[in-house]
Amino acid sequence: MMAAGIATLAWRNVIHGRTRSLLTILSVAVGISSVTLISALGATGERTVVDEIDRLGVGGYSIYATSDSVSLDASDAESVSAEDGISAALPVVSRYGSFRFCAKSGSALIWGVNEQFDRVMGIELLHGRLPTASDLSTTNLVAVIDSELAERCYHRTNVVGRTIELTIGKTSRVFVIIGVISAQKSGLNQLVGGAIPDFIYIPYTVSVEMSHDTEADMILIKIDDSANSDAVVANAVRRLERRFSVSDGAFDVTDMSGYVDSLKSVASAVREVLSAIAAISLIVAGIGIMNVMLSGAAERKREIGVSMAVGARRKDIALCFLCEAMFLSVIGCVFGNLFGYFSAEIAAKAVGMGVCFDLKMTVEIMAVCVLFGLIFGVIPAIKAAKLNPIAALREN
Repeated sequence: MMAAGIATLAWRNVIHGRTRSLLTILSVAVGISSVTLISALGATGERTVVDEIDRLGVGGYSIYATSDSVSLDASDAESVSAEDGISAALPVVSRYGSFRFCAKSGSALIWGVNEQFDRVMGIELLHGRLPTASDLSTTNLVAVIDSELAERCYHRTNVVGRTIELTIGKTSRVFVIIGVISAQKSGLNQLVGGAIPDFIYIPYTVSVEMSHDTEADMILIKIDDSANSDAVVANAVRRLERRFSVSDGAFDVTDMSGYVDSLKSVASAVREVLSAIAAISLIVAGIGIMNVMLSGAAERKREIGVSMAVGARRKDIALCFLCEAMFLSVIGCVFGNLFGYFSAEIAAKAVGMGVCFDLKMTVEIMAVCVLFGLIFGVIPAIKAAKLNPIAALREN
């Protein structure tokens, strides 16, 4: 029997047993749609986390003191910035506080930064300007917010010139907004249920004055692309050790880029684990295919006997059953993918995000589905091929 004839006969068997085939296709579609839905939402979440981390501008290296006898401040950042290979150094003071802006209030992470803020953090300025050396020396009460906070309060991004009240501890000040940067955490905040506070940036000197603490949490450094990162960082640490007259171990260094890569890897691993768990439903669908094919072999004994009597080989019978199992798998896979993607689109839009379709994952899901259909169709195919044609012809 030719391959085209086998495929045609298998398709006729699928059409003939409409109810049975429909239920089998439905079981496969449900399994595939669950995998597709979780994979698509996982890819969307992973992309959102990666994009939001990139928007935060986290990069370079951070140097912080591990000894109680060492207290970093802005002058130490200036000293470090003089090291060869370092393009910028930023003393960072981050304090939890609150804000009141256009009759709205909320929690905020208030960052004290210097004039090299944009060079180290990699932010995108949309309107206005950023703090300058003059703002730091005169302790000007100026602030930079992101576009998400501006939109939430004024329904537009350009709010330069407006005032915002910030509170750190028991100290409150009214600041003039001088700049608006691109939103840094909107998508990430949606994923964690709005738990991330708003980021607001003010001059380092003002932050120190409001918190009554001159110590910087860390020094962020940006290294030239052409420089040897390890050597530059080691020289910067030695400079600080000489400055404070301390021995090795008084300072620690963190590669922020490596930390970000680790977070991205975790997000990817979570998506893969969830997809693997959802793939269990494919096994259930495969068992459904095997069950239907076994019952089909039992019901079509006489038909199989007639086929063998007119010259069909055992191999032809087995291939016919395998083709039938493959047809059921492919049809169920197509409908399951469509339903899964539509469901993912609806779920993503419900939380204000665009769904991410992973073409590679889609192809892999379809390949696995077809493979499962063939694997679970082997036993029914072998059983049908081993039927005794004389005994099969005697079946009513």
